[in-house]
Amino acid sequence: MPMKRQNAYDRLSFKKKLMLFSLLFSLIPVLLLGSAASMLASHSIQSEVNGKHDIALRQIADQVDSVLKRMEYLSIQIAGDVTIEKSVRLGITMDQLDALEATLEMVETISKYRSYSDVLFQVYLVYQRYDLVYSNRLGLLKTNEFPYNGVLNAKAPQATGARIVSSNTYPGQDDLLIVRPIGPSGSDGTLVMEVDMSSLYALLTAINLGNNSRVLAVNTEGRIVLSQNEDEIGTPLPGTLSNKLRTAASPFTDTLTMEDESYHLSSLRSAFNDWSYLILTPSSSLTVKSQQIRNLTWLIAGSIAFIWALIALFASHRLYVPIQTLLKRLPMLQKPTANSLAELDQFMQHMMETNERLTDELKQKQPMLKEHLLLQLLRGDITEADFALQSKRYDIHLPGPIFIVCVFEIDQLLHFKKSYPDKDRSLMMYSLSKLICEMGESLAPCITANPKPGQVAMILSAPYSSEEFPKQAETACHTIRLQIKEFFSFSVTASISNPYCNYSNIQAAYEEALDLLQYRLLLGSDIMIAPDAGEKLIVVQQSTREMVKRQKKIVKLIAEGMTDEAIDEFNCMLQELPLAAPAAKSVIGIFTNLLAEIDHCMEQFGWDLSELLSMSAYSRIHDAKSLDEVKAWFLDEFFPAFRTRYEKLNVSQQTKIVQQVIAYIHEHAEQECSLQEASRLCQLSTSQLSRIFKEEMNHNFIDYVMDHRMSKAKEWLAHSNMPIKDIAERLQYTNTQNFSRAFKQCTGKSPGQFRELARSTDHKAAASTMSDAL
Repeated sequence: MPMKRQNAYDRLSFKKKLMLFSLLFSLIPVLLLGSAASMLASHSIQSEVNGKHDIALRQIADQVDSVLKRMEYLSIQIAGDVTIEKSVRLGITMDQLDALEATLEMVETISKYRSYSDVLFQVYLVYQRYDLVYSNRLGLLKTNEFPYNGVLNAKAPQATGARIVSSNTYPGQDDLLIVRPIGPSGSDGTLVMEVDMSSLYALLTAINLGNNSRVLAVNTEGRIVLSQNEDEIGTPLPGTLSNKLRTAASPFTDTLTMEDESYHLSSLRSAFNDWSYLILTPSSSLTVKSQQIRNLTWLIAGSIAFIWALIALFASHRLYVPIQTLLKRLPMLQKPTANSLAELDQFMQHMMETNERLTDELKQKQPMLKEHLLLQLLRGDITEADFALQSKRYDIHLPGPIFIVCVFEIDQLLHFKKSYPDKDRSLMMYSLSKLICEMGESLAPCITANPKPGQVAMILSAPYSSEEFPKQAETACHTIRLQIKEFFSFSVTASISNPYCNYSNIQAAYEEALDLLQYRLLLGSDIMIAPDAGEKLIVVQQSTREMVKRQKKIVKLIAEGMTDEAIDEFNCMLQELPLAAPAAKSVIGIFTNLLAEIDHCMEQFGWDLSELLSMSAYSRIHDAKSLDEVKAWFLDEFFPAFRTRYEKLNVSQQTKIVQQVIAYIHEHAEQECSLQEASRLCQLSTSQLSRIFKEEMNHNFIDYVMDHRMSKAKEWLAHSNMPIKDIAERLQYTNTQNFSRAFKQCTGKSPGQFRELARSTDHKAAASTMSDAL
């Protein structure tokens, strides 16, 4: 029999199998969900009822106990009143003046106490010595005429404390009694307060819990003392329920049968007088509501199951259409057969093998990806969490959390480039990086990267901060520099940062090392520059900063075509030069750096420094015999040649203003960038600048700023792992939603979609390149 079922199943087509499993997987969860929802609905109703009953019981208990506590406190006041004690001690008589006065005062005191209370009660004073009872309602009685004399004898109070006697405890007792001794010894008399139960009945009748629920209060003897139905008051509860109330912990819930009807019971025992407050709800009321919800749940589940069955049938049919189409288009299947899925599996296996081959080829590219990750770390373009995740993927061992960055840079980079072709330079830089890494690992875990041509950055890691770690790192960098000079045909200058904590501060350490590397122009090449490099660095440090500022200002003035102002700034730099550069080699370095900055600036205009001058500017600097020769060359040849070239371009004043504004936008793209600030820099009104900018660029100021920022956003999204939130913050957007909305308006895609598209395009291009190579 099992073999027949197996053969019958195997004879089913794939389409029918797909349809069968679609029905099963769509109906079974809905049916299970319907069953669970039905059970949860019943449980939820029960929990809701229990919760409501618990709250109601606590409110009833608090209110009833509050009334009883007030009456007990009032009994303490009456029994302890001096006037009452005096009257009980002297008795009631018309023959003695003192007793008469005490009696009158007693009557007035009781009247006063009764007027203060919001609960109606009667007072009985039992004069035990005189066999008399005074009642504010009945007057003076003999003890044997006292209506509650039997109750008093059966429930005699102790010397101190009181007894609360529930209503209907004894025959003829319709109200609640509070019995308390009078006087220190309690032998002089007894106070009996007859409390009207109407106020307590009112509390219960005001409660409407619905579902035909009943509220009861039961004393310790199992007798009903309060009920919404007055006929029940004084009647006993069934023995089993009475025993359960005495023994069960409070609060508790249970199900019981009374008068051939099932009830849901919720009980709470009062901590004040041990009364138990009950709520009885007919189980049929709860069952009706549960059944209604259960029926509705199954109706909804059935409807959903029917809809899902239709969807499953339709979807299974639609799902098989692409499979048929795919089978027809597979290159290895000329005509789909009954075993087409097996052939499809063979094709997928072939695809997996191809994918594995491509994966192996991508692994060969892993060093490049690892290098890119380290460059992101040095530039601060990756978060600490992302780097920790990516470092595991590329097996980068840099535990931290203390880091020092050392930068090694080839001294004569131009000579290095001329001496070696591109391929040889790559091998030389790889060997240099490998040597630095191997020697650095002898001190601590480290990694190296090549941020730019001719430069190697080494990141050293330590588990904790210590005074020895920076010293050891400095010694290691000095040793590495000497080894490089011995093994290679060039020298390097090294700089080392202070220790920094956490991955996020590696960028700051790298920038500090780069700043220190700039002092090579003053201190000379082939040296090791540390934060505490010596007295010479300390003396010239401030002057060097001013010199760098002078150079940047000169370059900026040249870029703006302000040749005269650039000459004035150049003359100021010459006056400060002796303090900033005590050696001739440092002076040459300063002028060489200035030429390099000017050369870089002129490239932005499409100019070539060699076309501007008749001979190599760098050669003139290095061949100069004195500072006067350098000064004369700049003032007599360089600046006039630049002025002539600039004037030939005949750039209008309006164009220069726009160029200045564009430079301001590019410089402040990641800061606050406003038309007002640009107008202030150009010394124009906002309306004038806006008009000039519109005429020259065919864009208004705000659109140009947004386009530039969107260009930077595209670059970061396509070529970095920077979170979208960080990109929005760097581009001065208040939140990610505003940035995403602006980006989508500009590109038609959200930032996430753009990043996925850019990366998928890059991956496809890489795969295509590898396929072509294969």
